[in-house]
Amino acid sequence: DAYVFNNIIDVFPPDSELFFLLGHGSVLIGEKNDEKLTPQEFTITADYSFHNNTYSEKTIINLKQYDSTIIYSDSIIEEHLKKISEHLEKIKNKINI
Repeated sequence: DAYVFNNIIDVFPPDSELFFLLGHGSVLIGEKNDEKLTPQEFTITADYSFHNNTYSEKTIINLKQYDSTIIYSDSIIEEHLKKISEHLEKIKNKINI
C-alpha cells in the first residue's frame, strides 16, 4: 500500500514520474500468480483539478501483454554503452591512436 495510492498528493510537478516495482514477471504472469494479490489486469484512476475544473483519467494496465517479452531500460543500455566506450578506449590506447 504505497503512500500515493492512499493519500492526496498536493503537488505533482510537470514531467514527474513515479515508478513502482510490481514484482518479477515469472511470478506476476506465471502459474503461481495469486490473482487477488497481483492481478494481471487492473485500472489506475487519477483525479485532479486545474482552474476550477476537475478531471478523472483511467488507465488500464494489462500485464498479460508482456508475457514472454523482455524490456530493456535506459539504464541497462547506458551501462552497456559505457562498457563499450571503455573497451574502445583501451583498444585505442593499445594501438596509440
